[in-house]
Amino acid sequence: MDFPRPLSIHAPFPYPTNTTKTTPIVAMASIPTPAPSPPPSTKGTTTTTTTTTAQDTLQPWIETPLIYSAQMSRNAGCNIYLKLENVQPSGSFKSRGIGNMMLEASQSTPPTTKTHFLCSSGGNAGLACATTSLSLPNSTATIVVPLSTSPFMVQKLKDAGAQVVQKGQSWIEADTFLREELLAKDTPGVENVYVPPFDHPAIWRGASTLIDEVVRQMPEGQKMDAVVCNVGGGGLANGVCEGVHKHGLEDGVKVVALETEGADSLFQSTLKGELVTLEGITSLATSLGARTVSERTWEWYRQMKGGVCLGGRDG
Repeated sequence: MDFPRPLSIHAPFPYPTNTTKTTPIVAMASIPTPAPSPPPSTKGTTTTTTTTTAQDTLQPWIETPLIYSAQMSRNAGCNIYLKLENVQPSGSFKSRGIGNMMLEASQSTPPTTKTHFLCSSGGNAGLACATTSLSLPNSTATIVVPLSTSPFMVQKLKDAGAQVVQKGQSWIEADTFLREELLAKDTPGVENVYVPPFDHPAIWRGASTLIDEVVRQMPEGQKMDAVVCNVGGGGLANGVCEGVHKHGLEDGVKVVALETEGADSLFQSTLKGELVTLEGITSLATSLGARTVSERTWEWYRQMKGGVCLGGRDG
């Protein structure tokens, strides 16, 4: 697949970008000449879902609208469509990946055994874990977050139905406590399941359903040329690449990974030619970054010769 060379853009993009993990997928359709014209209305309002990752009756995510953005299309010079993942039950695309991972774990657990999901994310992964647990039978969720987590987020997790434990001064300390104390605890009739924020094949399978939907929702006569997605740890990007590959679109669709300066572990890896770990996250958009992306993300980059766009430090 032909992908754009890595880009280093140290200023904001010429179109608006979201600074949270709810950043929508952008499907860039064929570039018109001389300027884009509004396409036919999209077909993104249906709630019918087709997936091979889980049983539809328990699916903890929904099909989201794909809408045409006239303003962004004018600014960019091509037709741009937005995948509105902010309407997912958790408020972000994490409902797909986290939801699928938890669903597969729940389906593999004996009916008489309670599934106890544990996650150490105080962000959207934690919210996805909490909301997904509500939709699965015989399951509960515990979210471990650092003491620095805002009261607002703690309450939001509790409102979503999760038990919240605050421990440690950083995410590493919170995650260590979860693994060594809670995950290791053996309770009769309970299966403890660790829910990572992005690095798990089931998460990538769930995220790939986004491309399944985009393929169906693109207006008749419009050809998808590129998909732009944000990268933190790489779970979404892995799913997007998997979806593009699954539908045989490698030869016609570019995947562009978007990072912010100071949270750009993938971009720095492309510069050094190897997977690197950042010393820390210095971007103001702290929730967007991981000190290192998953190994699978780096493999996709090398396999697909992907493009990495680096936005401003402020996201």
